[in-house]
This record gives sequence, C-alpha cells and structure tokens, in this order.
Amino acid sequence: RVAQHLGTDHHTIWIDPSELDPDQLIGVADDPLANVTIVPYLKLAEETRRHIKVVLAGDGGDEFFAGYDVRRHYARMLRIKKIVGPALWHAGLALGTWMAVGDVPRRFLNLCRFSTPHELLASFQVGIPLAEVSSLIAQPYAHTLPIHYALAEETPSFLMLNRQTITSYLSDTVLKTSDRVTMAHGLEVRSPWLDHP
Repeated sequence: RVAQHLGTDHHTIWIDPSELDPDQLIGVADDPLANVTIVPYLKLAEETRRHIKVVLAGDGGDEFFAGYDVRRHYARMLRIKKIVGPALWHAGLALGTWMAVGDVPRRFLNLCRFSTPHELLASFQVGIPLAEVSSLIAQPYAHTLPIHYALAEETPSFLMLNRQTITSYLSDTVLKTSDRVTMAHGLEVRSPWLDHP
C-alpha cells in the first residue's frame, strides 16, 4: 500500500532459515555483536545490491526521535524501585518468579534483579541478567562497560536514557551492523537522519 501510494517499486524478500549461514554471519559481524537484525539485514543487503549500489537507511530515526518505548519502561522501573525500596522490590520479584508461568515472564523478572541503573540497562541490552553474563567471562561484566554507558543520575529520566541510547547503542550496535552488512555486499549506505542539517 505504501509503495502504491508513493508510486515506487516494491520487492518482497522471503528469508528461509535453511538459507542462513552462521559462518557468514560471524564473518560479517567480525566481533561479538548482539543484534538480531543482522540476519534479515544481511539478506536485504544481498538482494538490494543486485539492483542498486547506494541506499538510504533510517539509522538514527528511532534514537533521535525517542522511538524505543523500552527506555520509558526503564525510567518507570527505576522510579518504582526507588519508591518501594530494594527490600520490597526484591520480595515482589521473588513472589512474581514463584507465581510466573512460562519462560518469558521468568526471564523478564530475572532482568529486574539489578542493583544500579547501569545493570538494568546492560541486562536489557544483552537480554540476560548481568550475573549470568559475568559467570561466562573472566571478569565482572559491569566493570567492562564503556564510560558512555554510565548514567549521571541515580534514577535517570526518559530523556537521559534516550540520550544514552544515542551515545552508545546507535554507534556500538546500529551503525556497526549497518556498515558491516552493507559493505559485505559492496552496497553503500547513507544515513540522512545522522546529518544534522
């Protein structure tokens, strides 16, 4: 419908799991990259390169225009924990975990077991609790976080969390994925949202 309205050519690309090559994904990513969008993006870049050499991307759109609702939820969770206090918060988590049915609610409750705002952000970014990450590597994960992941306030506002997204997630994950995937297929990507004028 959008293509019809704009009078543009529309191409549907189907991705079959059997076509995915883990070795290719690892080769393109080049280093640990916790971004599942690399899977469809790689296929999109491959198909697009068959028709054109330069594309426009929406990188920065969500980050600059507060498109991640999850940041609002972070701010809300941090405020609630501050109001109810750590003891009541952890008692609620224990009760919730005991009553939870299914893996998704339990996983979410595990992510809520954080001591500092940094831990909450990092746990949600990675998808598993920091304690679990720390058990897999030689040193505690929290100490390896780059300085721009640090937050100035104990209970950060939504705007501060969104600014943190721009200064970390955008460059460390979004742009890294975009650049590596398109370059793997000789496709040049331009990101107009990142150009301040």
